[in-house]
Amino acid sequence: MSKENAKKIAAFFGGGIWSGEVCGAFTGALMALGLKYGHSEAGDFDAQNLSMSKLMEFKSRFQAEYGSIVCRQVMGYDLSVPAEMKIIEEKKLFENFCPKIVCKTIEIVKEMLAEDAKL
Repeated sequence: MSKENAKKIAAFFGGGIWSGEVCGAFTGALMALGLKYGHSEAGDFDAQNLSMSKLMEFKSRFQAEYGSIVCRQVMGYDLSVPAEMKIIEEKKLFENFCPKIVCKTIEIVKEMLAEDAKL
């Protein structure tokens, strides 16, 4: 997949799908983890169990870092509320805070992949 197409696929995840719901970095990481651990065959319960295990491991690590997987809770402001969106813009959270979350999320995913590579 090209870098351009990968960016297009994930374009709407930011800001918790632009409604303050599940963090876009979290959602994007699930896509990446799904490429490695996702199941694709109906009835492949071993693969499904591995997928669910990796999802729960990642969710636990993310929540340990940020306290939640919900954008408005991670960010501290709800972008679906105009007054709070104004604060987000004034504080430049999309430019300064969110990229740090993305970088930390990438670190968590890399750690998970590296740990499994050692097994």
